[in-house]
Amino acid sequence: MALITFRLMQKGLLDCEYDQAQMNFLVYCPLTMDVPRPSSLKDWLPESAWFAIQSLIKLEGFEQFSTHLEKEAPRRF
Repeated sequence: MALITFRLMQKGLLDCEYDQAQMNFLVYCPLTMDVPRPSSLKDWLPESAWFAIQSLIKLEGFEQFSTHLEKEAPRRF
């Protein structure tokens, strides 16, 4: 069902925005392993998730995600 929805989005047949870079991230979940996981996140965030977040922040709209995660982690997670 998701693949059908994504294809309809890509063709412009659904009333929503289709962003190729975001879709590639969703499908392939690339990892960027050059930034070590902060010690404040080691208790609950797997290293693979941190590496995925490092790729996510390269996408428009997500640039501050890792910074906010580090700041807010003790209170929100």
